[in-house]
Amino acid sequence: MEHSQQMSDVPPKRRRLSPEAAAAALVETKWFECDECEMVFQSSYGRHQHIDAVHRGVRYPCDECGASLVHRQHLVAHVASKHRGVRYPCAECGKMFSDKNYIAKHVASQHRGVRYSCAQCDKTFSTKSHLTRHVKSVHEHLRWDCRFCEKNFSSKWKCDVHEKRHQATI
Repeated sequence: MEHSQQMSDVPPKRRRLSPEAAAAALVETKWFECDECEMVFQSSYGRHQHIDAVHRGVRYPCDECGASLVHRQHLVAHVASKHRGVRYPCAECGKMFSDKNYIAKHVASQHRGVRYSCAQCDKTFSTKSHLTRHVKSVHEHLRWDCRFCEKNFSSKWKCDVHEKRHQATI
């Protein structure tokens, strides 16, 4: 079964919008806007989690290894997977996952052929998050600059990994 979805069809769950686009989205649907930045969410709970993690720096430390996670449910999944060995199998192929939520994404992309199409070019992606990352990086030219050198990166995660290399040599 072939399913395709364009970026314009994807609700702006955690997509950074311009102030004008955020205002329009809030009028069309019940969205929850962060008071400190331009992000909008489909639920007040999502907005609350965002504010705690991004603006208040709330973290949930693992008592067993010291890992610091952004959301409580991520800590629960971390402990179950990393310290208790809990794994969840895909019913169709047996591939194991550390989080039940990953199975649905895996089944959709690998077994159902769900693809997300970029409205600005002919590329397709297996997940909404990959499509969003592509749009931000390629079409919106969103880049993250290293604080220690002249390099820049297409994702915050890549920039963070790179910056840790600088900090290891200090």
